[in-house]
Amino acid sequence: MTRNFPISFSLTLITLLLCLQAKTDPLRRVDYKTSSGIVDIKKDSSSSNGFYVEAKLVDSKTGNSDTVKMMMSIPNVFSVVAKSCLNFNQYDCGKYHCKQEPSGPTIDFPSFTATTLFIDTRLYLDYDYWNLTSSLSFAQSCNTQDGTLRLGADRYGVLGLGTGKRDGFILTKVFSIYLESDLSKGKLVFKNDAHNYAKSSQPAYTFNNANATWQVPFTRAYISLPKYAVALDNVNIAFDINSDTIGLPFDAYELFIKYFTMTPGVQCGSGYRPACFYSGKIQDLPDFTLQLENDINVKIPSEIYATVISDGDNESSFYLNFRGTTPELIGQFYVTPTFENSVILGARFMSYYYTVFDFSSGKNVISLYVAAAEVNDNGFPNALWIAIGVVGLIGLIGLCYYFANKKKNANAGTNTTQAPLMNIQ
Repeated sequence: MTRNFPISFSLTLITLLLCLQAKTDPLRRVDYKTSSGIVDIKKDSSSSNGFYVEAKLVDSKTGNSDTVKMMMSIPNVFSVVAKSCLNFNQYDCGKYHCKQEPSGPTIDFPSFTATTLFIDTRLYLDYDYWNLTSSLSFAQSCNTQDGTLRLGADRYGVLGLGTGKRDGFILTKVFSIYLESDLSKGKLVFKNDAHNYAKSSQPAYTFNNANATWQVPFTRAYISLPKYAVALDNVNIAFDINSDTIGLPFDAYELFIKYFTMTPGVQCGSGYRPACFYSGKIQDLPDFTLQLENDINVKIPSEIYATVISDGDNESSFYLNFRGTTPELIGQFYVTPTFENSVILGARFMSYYYTVFDFSSGKNVISLYVAAAEVNDNGFPNALWIAIGVVGLIGLIGLCYYFANKKKNANAGTNTTQAPLMNIQ
């Protein structure tokens, strides 16, 4: 029984690895019945374009289809296929059958507003996990308050991730977002996969009262520094993957900058995302806290708010990843009126916290998990693969030991010599 253990253990391990490979093999995603529920979030080399996913856009009449790039918008219910807004210049109106209908809704994104018309087409993302079969919208006109803002260049549209009641919207009731720490890529996962993408399977924070566009209202909140706190009244918490900063109402931002520069050893310049100097290592900078009702105190460490320029023992420099937002200013400080009094948590925040959006219970719940530092492309933390490798190596050694002993015992049996028979008179 003891000697059979290495064989059983090794066979079990091999079977487990084969199952994991079959589960995560990206080639299997093309099959409707074996869709993985994991979609790659991509990003162009130009940071101004934001993140996007690739979807299938299908002509309702002819069935012709193309793979298209769609921006992602968490605080939005509608999916917009754009015609001529923000340099969305690839949409082929003739091929995809623009059906001119009465003007649709005006859609507020954090940094621009789109007035829409309806078109007759279909959009699919990861097959059975996303199936938008009702009429989509395309942008007729946009207002960014600044002609130089080029979000969404070379995109076909914007994929809304809100939970408004629209036929054929999200079939699954949970999705989550994991972003690499360098903001180069990520995963859109149609489930809560915290055991693969987070350091712990227990959430660090949970918001139980989000609305259909994943905004969380609070009567009073604070951005707390070690010695000071900035009050925020009647504020919304909003998530915007297309921002790489944390947005604050402009008055609160100015007060926050004033207090932050009182931190011993810190000096900051002016302007959008000011450059700052610190007489020490960036990891020694103080944490900020987003203090919310119901004793929710979200930690914002330097990994989120400081983009490193240089980091030394005695002197460091970094960009401060906060900005003020208001509809009254242009450029990077502009925010549409819907998000005027909001704390906008951007991609850097979401790279630190693996974020799960869940409306399976009938209400919108957002859970934040401290993200795993590194994740294999198949969706497993590298530490897990190391552990599997170690276990596999132990199993292999045990298997080799078993066969070596078996061979040794067999050889011992065949080499045994028999004593000569004695002739008894």
